[in-house]
Amino acid sequence: MGRKSIHWAVFLFLSVPLMTAAAGCRPPIHADPANIENNKQEAENKDSKAALKNSVDGSQQTYFEQDGFCLFYDPQLVLDVQPLSEMIFAEEEGEACVVAHPDIIHFDLSMEQAHVYATDVNAYKDATDFAAESFHQLNALISNPDSHSECIPELPLDAFYQTCDHQQFAANLKQVNFSNGSGVRFITVHGIQDFSPIDNEHLVYIFQGFTNDGDYYLKMRVRLLHSQLPDVGEVPLEVYSGDQEIVDEYFKEITDMLNAAENDYSPKLEWIDNFLASLRFEKLD
Repeated sequence: MGRKSIHWAVFLFLSVPLMTAAAGCRPPIHADPANIENNKQEAENKDSKAALKNSVDGSQQTYFEQDGFCLFYDPQLVLDVQPLSEMIFAEEEGEACVVAHPDIIHFDLSMEQAHVYATDVNAYKDATDFAAESFHQLNALISNPDSHSECIPELPLDAFYQTCDHQQFAANLKQVNFSNGSGVRFITVHGIQDFSPIDNEHLVYIFQGFTNDGDYYLKMRVRLLHSQLPDVGEVPLEVYSGDQEIVDEYFKEITDMLNAAENDYSPKLEWIDNFLASLRFEKLD
């Protein structure tokens, strides 16, 4: 085993237009609490959930925009009025501690302790030689999550190098859809040059997926807490014994515990999955 951990940014990134929305991004319309209450009252007065659904124009959705891309979201699930967003420009091989990558769009949803990253699949394949095979393996896993054996295919983004070899374990694996695509999520702790403690300081939710048209790769990272883990932990001394069976058993016990205690996460995994389901990433024409 011997996979380890690093603590870095969160990824996700989502794309493609809703069937109800016209091409291109519309001017941002952020939710007004008063309007939300009015809509609820209207539905109650008509005693019909359908009335509320029909009162909402699908084209009037809220979104964040960066460099010609719109990230649509459910305003009741996103707390940030306007997150930090940026274009992370492409890097080439050769720089120390940098892995080649194409341009990346980054949305920092700090209130949710989540980061959403978006990048073009073909541009990533052109930027580095390992992307094509990693994308192939990830697509296979999305189609059949039961095919998971050890680590999850994972591509590095930005200046941070995290791949499946750096996952100390992979728990709570699940296929998850977003508004215009699908992927898989899992829970892990990464490590690069050494083992990292399995604690609430390092625990993360990772989602990776593709838009339905296959044009964009998505990765999201969300900071997690778990009630059965310490806030700050230590790596047991026996893990450093050099005995691979001891290492494997240690991480298996962690994985089994997390798989059996999915309700002990904060935020709830179901809430994050629903957050994902509400997102769509759309490019301006």
